[in-house]
Amino acid sequence: MLLFAFEGWFLYGCTTLQKPGLKLVLFMLFCGWIGFFLKSSFIWIYAAGSCYLWVRLSSTTFGILEWVKKGLWIAIPAGISLACIYIFFLSKGQNPASASQGLKLTVETFAFPLASPMLSGFSFDDLVNGLIFHNGKPIFNPTWSIVILIILALASLLLIIRLIRSIPNRNYGLVLFVFYAVAFLFFGFAFLRQLSISYEARHFRIIGLLIVPGVIYLISRLKFVYQLIFGVLCLAIACVSFTYLIKGYKVNKNINAKGVTGISQPFIDQPSLNHIMMLDKENRNATFVFISIDLGLEITNNRVITLPTIGDDLKIDIDDYRYEGHAGPLYIILPETYNGPKEKMIMKSFPGYKGFYVSMLSDKYVLYSAK
Repeated sequence: MLLFAFEGWFLYGCTTLQKPGLKLVLFMLFCGWIGFFLKSSFIWIYAAGSCYLWVRLSSTTFGILEWVKKGLWIAIPAGISLACIYIFFLSKGQNPASASQGLKLTVETFAFPLASPMLSGFSFDDLVNGLIFHNGKPIFNPTWSIVILIILALASLLLIIRLIRSIPNRNYGLVLFVFYAVAFLFFGFAFLRQLSISYEARHFRIIGLLIVPGVIYLISRLKFVYQLIFGVLCLAIACVSFTYLIKGYKVNKNINAKGVTGISQPFIDQPSLNHIMMLDKENRNATFVFISIDLGLEITNNRVITLPTIGDDLKIDIDDYRYEGHAGPLYIILPETYNGPKEKMIMKSFPGYKGFYVSMLSDKYVLYSAK
């Protein structure tokens, strides 16, 4: 949400800056830091905005040398900003772009970013609980998901071409083309390398926001009946969205567990969370282990370790799980579904602790404790 709030101001700056100078240098330098602080995925948006700004400022000049000169006003502060991000953050450990599982070329690798205008701009991916990465019960089987994705990719490509050709504002066409192209290249390459980036339309929300003015302009030039159909479509999407919002609010307020933070915790139940908070009050030198980063917020007096979840294929990098040494009581909280090989893998990751005591916190969650 913070990133969405910032993106508009970033685009505004990219559009209004008219000439190289100190304002441009400071804008590029601080936007990189601020955007990355709000969300690391801002990196690709930063790259797209930089390209758009460079092309827009240089389009009124002729000659490669002039393009290079104006490009340096953008490249130097952007390079400094990215260098600081890498030195002080990205180089310190793993991140979504550092763990590649090898190359894997599938239809969705490039079709998904190509279909981003339809998936995000018209919320299609959200309305069907995700075509590839599911946020709920899948509506379409894998075969139909791929067929629909290909159709949406072709429709999105045609829509972008129509918008660029039809909208009289050249800057709008340029920003739309640059952001769509950079998103396609960035996420296509990420999906090809199987980086830890999910197939979700939320990653492309800026593309969905950018097509809105153009789509409204095109619809305004059509007959009333088409405008009416478009209005009904928007109203239907809004109704589904607000229904989801209201349902989620009721679940968070009345069903999900709440601890000392008051934040709704969907990955634990109330009896289990109550017991965890009791253990936290009774200890000052304990270590709590979760597989959900949110639960660590409820621990105020002790240390917290958050482990990556283990997939059904049981393939893990042991270095991400193994913790040597011994420091006070150890409390591992796992869902009951981890019973079997998964729980054994996690307990073996703490060789300094022996003789685990297993107790059921509820019918869904288990506590593994060792002194």
